[in-house]
Order: sequence, then structure tokens, then C-alpha cells
Amino acid sequence: RLRIPPDAFWRVTAEKQWQTNSPWHLAVSQRLYYFHQDGWGSRSWFGAGREFGDGWQTLLASEIEWLHAERKFELSQVLSSHKRLNNRSTITPRLGVIGESQPGWRTTSVFADLTWRYRLHDNWVFAEMIPAVEFPRSAGFKDRGSLILRIELYFSGSIDRIW
Repeated sequence: RLRIPPDAFWRVTAEKQWQTNSPWHLAVSQRLYYFHQDGWGSRSWFGAGREFGDGWQTLLASEIEWLHAERKFELSQVLSSHKRLNNRSTITPRLGVIGESQPGWRTTSVFADLTWRYRLHDNWVFAEMIPAVEFPRSAGFKDRGSLILRIELYFSGSIDRIW
């Protein structure tokens, strides 16, 4: 991204995955970062997943992030599943809870969404449709629906999931 003035940054990430003797996979990720304008922060992520019947893969993930500029932690707990429907499309339902540590430890939002991803061309042009419902504290936990339609161009790396 191009920003004016430029926001210099650095980050360090360490990741590790384990395949246990059970059907469960475990993974952890630790990231430390510094942005010139926002200051430093840290993000810790832990996930446990396994394959269930009929091609479904499930992941339970916890994340905690320290936001130095705001002097608080943000936390999330997300349960997601993933299934390849055919050679062109996948489906990913998710349920999650998001919280924070200031002014006290509390839930800030609960959400559910469903991502349908479709490969439009070769292995680099994708479309996504994501209907979602969120229950934010700022709205008294009343529901807010949304629909995201997205076209994604993928130029490098791997699009395969960890699990």
C-alpha cells in the first residue's frame, strides 16, 4: 500500500505445526511488529484442527493481540469448517466471538458468516460471496447483516489451506 507519509515497519513471525498421533493437527504462530505511526504490537495464534467425515475440515482457533497504542488486548475465538465442493469451489462457515481487555475484559462482538469461493479462471482469479451476521456490543448486540462480493487476483504463494 502506498501511504503518504510512508509508514515504515518491521515484523518478525515464527510458526510451527504438529501432526499428532491422533487425527488432530496443532499450529501456533507468534508475530511481533512495529509501525512507525502506530507503535509496536504482538499477535499470538493457536489452532487445533482435524478432518471430519465427507471431506469437512474443522479448525478451532484462538488469537490474542496486544495493541500498544491503545494499551489493550484484543481476543478472538473462532470455530470454522472448510470443504472443497468440487475442483472449482469451496465453502467455509465460521462462528466467532471477539473481545477486548479495556475498559475491562468483555465481549465486543459475536458473528457468523459463510464464505463461498469460486475459481473463475486458471489458478489466480477467484470470486467470493460472504453473507454474514454480526452482533456488536456498540449496537446493543442487535443483529447487523452484510453481504460481501469480492473478486480476488492471486499472483504468488500458495492458496492451499494448512489443514
